[in-house]
Amino acid sequence: MKPWMEKLARFLMGRYGPDSLYTAILVTELVLMVVNFFLNSLILSLLIWALLFWGIFRVFSRNLPARRRENEIWVKIWKKITFGKGPVKNHNSYGGYGTYANYGGYGYGNGQSYAPPRPQRKKKLKTDRDHCFRICPQCKANIRLPKQRGKHTVVCPRCKCRFEVRI
Repeated sequence: MKPWMEKLARFLMGRYGPDSLYTAILVTELVLMVVNFFLNSLILSLLIWALLFWGIFRVFSRNLPARRRENEIWVKIWKKITFGKGPVKNHNSYGGYGTYANYGGYGYGNGQSYAPPRPQRKKKLKTDRDHCFRICPQCKANIRLPKQRGKHTVVCPRCKCRFEVRI
C-alpha cells in the first residue's frame, strides 16, 4: 500500500462514518444550495456552511455512542414523518456501513435489533499453504489437517467421530 493511503487509513480508523442522519444532512444541503442559487441569501449560505461542517464533524467523530444516539433519534423522527413505510437505510456504523433497517416489524421499539434476520450462508473453509480444512459430518466442526496426499482416517477432536478424508 502507498504511504499516503496508509496514513489516510490510520486517520479514518475508529471514526464514525456516514449514516442515515448524514445522508439527510447532505440532501438538505443540496436542496438549500439549489434554493440559494435563486435567492442568493447570506443567511441561507451560512446555514449551508453550518450543515456542511456539522456533517463533516459527525463523519469524522470518534465519539461513537453520541453519534449513534443522534442517528437513532433521527431515525425515530423519520419514521414518524414517513409513517413507518418502507425500508430506511440505516448505515450505522461503528466504523462503516451496517445493516438496512426495515421498520415494518423487525422488533423496532421493543429492545430488539433493527435489522431483519440475515440469511444463512455456507461456511467458507479457510485456506492455508501447509494445511487443508474439512468439516466433520457429525458436528460440523472445521478441522485443520496437514496436506498429505492420499486417503486418511480422521478423528474429530470435538465429537470423536471417525471419517475418511481424501486429500
